[in-house]
Amino acid sequence: NYQDHHIDIFDLQTRTIVETIDLGEHTRPHGIQWLTDGRIIASTEGNQSIVEIAADRTVTGIKTNEVGTHMVETSPDGTRAYTANLGAGSISLIDLNTDQLIKTVAAGAGTEGIDLTPDGTELWISNREANTVIDYDATTLAELDTLSVGRFPLRLQISPDGRFAVATHPSGDGISVVDLTTFELIAFIPTGSMPNYAAFGSDPEIVYVSNGGNGTISEVDLGRGIVRRNLVAGV
Repeated sequence: NYQDHHIDIFDLQTRTIVETIDLGEHTRPHGIQWLTDGRIIASTEGNQSIVEIAADRTVTGIKTNEVGTHMVETSPDGTRAYTANLGAGSISLIDLNTDQLIKTVAAGAGTEGIDLTPDGTELWISNREANTVIDYDATTLAELDTLSVGRFPLRLQISPDGRFAVATHPSGDGISVVDLTTFELIAFIPTGSMPNYAAFGSDPEIVYVSNGGNGTISEVDLGRGIVRRNLVAGV
């Protein structure tokens, strides 16, 4: 509930709300991760923080003090959280064992997309106003490389085998594909109108892209560089 201070839990079979978690002073929840141990980590833009929600629903707030703490990603072992701070153009690293902010570094204008490599060693972000993606050391937040990928890279996802990074481009109606081994932009694949989110399943060469402009989901074959089919989802 982006305009409020609640998170709703849905039953996917019945499509009904089964639980509402009150975040108290932590407002405008946006990015969210549900960890295997039952914790929920969410960014709360309204007070420049994230919240760690325990399995018993105890809520702990951790300040980033960065404008637009927008998206959040967690390490594979659940000990660290990373935030993309859209308004500040920065990224933050948080220790989830001590609930303390470790470090914040400048990224680029419009930092939004964020994902980790499967082994948790590298953090990738997209800067939608700078038109770049940046690769960081996930432990130190030292910048490793920067690559221009085209206009307005909104969200970013890494394939489950760590071979590709995919950025969505709502203004370009497609996705850019980066080879993580060579750090090269290897393709731009048209999808549908205003693609905004990408998600992988178990196949590392197939990515699903939601197209907000025409209410479809494109099933994209990265190996062949084509859209296999478009699924109607609704606007």
